[in-house]
Amino acid sequence: MTKKILGIFIAALLIANVSPVLGLKVEKSSYNVECGVNLVYDPVSPSNVLGMYDPYNIYEGQYLKVTLTGYWNPPNPTKTICLWANAGTMPAGATLTPPCNCALGSVSSDFEWTPSVGQAGTYVIVFYLGETCFTPLGSFDITVIVHSTGSDNPPLVVIQSPADGSSFTTPSITVNGYATDDHGLTSYGKKHEWTGDQTIISGTLPPPYQTYYAFSESITLHEGWNRITIFVSDTSAQSGQDQIEVYYTTNQPPNKPGKPTGPSSGKTGDSLHFESYFSDPDADSMEVFFDWGDGNNTGWIGPVASGNTVGNYHIYSSDGTYEVKTKARDLPHYEESEWSDSLSISMPKNKTINTPFLQFLENHPYLFPLLRQILGLW
Repeated sequence: MTKKILGIFIAALLIANVSPVLGLKVEKSSYNVECGVNLVYDPVSPSNVLGMYDPYNIYEGQYLKVTLTGYWNPPNPTKTICLWANAGTMPAGATLTPPCNCALGSVSSDFEWTPSVGQAGTYVIVFYLGETCFTPLGSFDITVIVHSTGSDNPPLVVIQSPADGSSFTTPSITVNGYATDDHGLTSYGKKHEWTGDQTIISGTLPPPYQTYYAFSESITLHEGWNRITIFVSDTSAQSGQDQIEVYYTTNQPPNKPGKPTGPSSGKTGDSLHFESYFSDPDADSMEVFFDWGDGNNTGWIGPVASGNTVGNYHIYSSDGTYEVKTKARDLPHYEESEWSDSLSISMPKNKTINTPFLQFLENHPYLFPLLRQILGLW
């Protein structure tokens, strides 16, 4: 029986609030495996918090709950799906309720854990989905990082998005993340640095001091390099921070190259010339690329000044019809243009003359001398 891989979606839920914010896709057959995680914060017990996204960062003694939902992808509401954990990866004291849960179409189970003192460390917990319990068709995992709860630990700060090293072509971005502390956060601030200047904004957090603080900061980037730092302090005046470096450029990719010009037909073994027009809206130098449609290409060649027609030669070794197209990338940004429209070129086969009379003579070679005498050829 052909096995079909399951679609998996992991979401940490607050009551009925499901909001996927991160995706991972692994293609398998006609199905795929997807997983994502989201923020959970328990307002009833503010110490019960966990961070957004995988991995989860928590302290010893903090409660963690993740609701796992598995479903068929594409959906199949009449097909049984089961969810269970790899027992060997479950930390001591953690539970999955039910241990193996089956339902039609989709299934949900709760992973819960309150790490004890002494359980600090990194844990990778593996879960499975299948048509029956303990016969996996797909798997996924989550990572939980448990930090030690000593007499008083410094705060943790995690910037979740955007990723460090990201590049943007628009100046407005939003920096998301969270800070957490085992006793309570008393202050919060942000620092924005760019070439030649910086800004710093900070302030106090009112009591009762929270052990968890989510932030979402709107930042206007400056041209080139930018560094954003989020920093906090706790009730013991200990500090924590996280930072990312991002880049903003007004650069635009090259324009779509002109459709290649050249012969529409040719012979194998002949050197054929094609050319295309290349330009860049920022007048950047470029590298250009010719794809010959037969599995061969020029690779990136250049540099080439914007606003020029560039030509290249190619020899086709086999008969057939091929599509010649081009693209460009600018320097030093390496942003690529669209592909040009394609030029079709046909490499026809050599025609052979094959009449019934010639075929008859080929099959009766002894008639050639008689034919020569009749025609007076010798």
